[in-house]
Amino acid sequence: MQTFLAVLLSIHSGEDKAPVFKSPISITQPVQQYDPYFLQPADAENILGQKVDLKEYSKRDKSKTVTFKCAYAATTIDSTTGKQANLFYMLIQHATVEAAEKSHTSEYNSNKRLPGMRKVAGLGDEAFEQTDRENFYFFEVRKQHTIIRIKINKLTSKTNIAALEGVVRKLLANAN
Repeated sequence: MQTFLAVLLSIHSGEDKAPVFKSPISITQPVQQYDPYFLQPADAENILGQKVDLKEYSKRDKSKTVTFKCAYAATTIDSTTGKQANLFYMLIQHATVEAAEKSHTSEYNSNKRLPGMRKVAGLGDEAFEQTDRENFYFFEVRKQHTIIRIKINKLTSKTNIAALEGVVRKLLANAN
């Protein structure tokens, strides 16, 4: 049996906060045996550019919305930056396109005046990113009724944003 730490996850608050770890939870199957909507360890490793440990994952069905969450932490400190990266992932499936549009627009509008915000063309129906290019990177994309959010805390010299876009394309194809 593998034991993983649960993470209090606030996928995007506009601030760069380290995760808060709670008491261990027991998981008896690897994440690969769960829904394909979860970000897989190999994908997290590709994005962070190094080996990762799964710290949290959950699936929640609530009032016509299904939410998948996972959190990964790099296993080592980057020798160039002295940082150990964390990746937080959330996939939200709304019952309707309209509900997803409303959620995405709300998230964008609540953060659009913050530094480092920009819309991203060519991914899904609409997308945006926010970053300070040193400490964090947040990305949200909506395609039809699905929203994907990814936040990387503690950017390192190995963080690969181009790989993130490829992973998002794959996840969107699986989700819709």
